[in-house]
Amino acid sequence: ISLGDMLRDELNQVFNIPYDSLFDRSKDYEYSDVTWAYFNERVRKLYNRPSKEFLTYRQLMQIYATDFRRYEDQDYWLNKWRDRVNLTPEDKCIVTPDVRFHNEAKMFMEHGLLIRINDGLPREAPPHPSDALLPMRHNDVDGKGLQDVHTMCQQAVDACKVQEFVKNDNIKELKLYA
Repeated sequence: ISLGDMLRDELNQVFNIPYDSLFDRSKDYEYSDVTWAYFNERVRKLYNRPSKEFLTYRQLMQIYATDFRRYEDQDYWLNKWRDRVNLTPEDKCIVTPDVRFHNEAKMFMEHGLLIRINDGLPREAPPHPSDALLPMRHNDVDGKGLQDVHTMCQQAVDACKVQEFVKNDNIKELKLYA
């Protein structure tokens, strides 16, 4: 149950944006039909953007999720996540990618297992708060080009076993969407 999927669903509903536009790597440089005018003056001043300028899909995802929704309620996405979890059968294992903020990490640290997938890229100051690396985690797994997906998934399963989140070896397949 991805926090990002809830954002994509909401952006689709609010702006009628196709899901593909919010997944493709082109989201970094392709522009949406949404201008900065959608956001209030506080947000426009924060980024020093004129109201008639269009946002890239990535900018729209970051600004809408963080500076609009999280500004109103820092637990907005966690609350939506909890609503979806409550609809999930109790015997299902829930994997949540893209944990990006301290309040999210804290909740997963307290009630689950937080594994960081390392991408091996050098880090500079993040251009947006949602891109900052979180210091807290239970385990690290090398991924995203550092090793094959099968090995990365197996390391994640092994980490779950160590933390006793997986009690047996009946896991047939773990799919990773990166």
